[in-house]
Amino acid sequence: MDEVTKHTAKLWSRTSGAVRTFLFWCPGCGHAHTVPTPHWNFTGSFDRPSLAPSVRHFVEHPDTKAQQTTCHYHLTDGKLIYCSDSPHALAGQTVGMVEISPDYGFN
Repeated sequence: MDEVTKHTAKLWSRTSGAVRTFLFWCPGCGHAHTVPTPHWNFTGSFDRPSLAPSVRHFVEHPDTKAQQTTCHYHLTDGKLIYCSDSPHALAGQTVGMVEISPDYGFN
């Protein structure tokens, strides 16, 4: 059974079986990202969350299987540290997490 829990205005989590998925807003991409555990380690702090290792979101070309990075960051102590290969305007910058719209939710 899925359980959706909003822990803070900036970080939500959902548990389904052994997988816990986190959702937060990405100001670089202008939409939310989800990150599942146990693929990434979560520190346990919902006020100043950290995930390890870095998180890289990508799309894969259906024919060639080539991957194109859509966002790459470290989430450390509640800050998004964007890697230089992120294709948006915040690449190479560090920004604090922002609130998720209460009606956004998990897809």
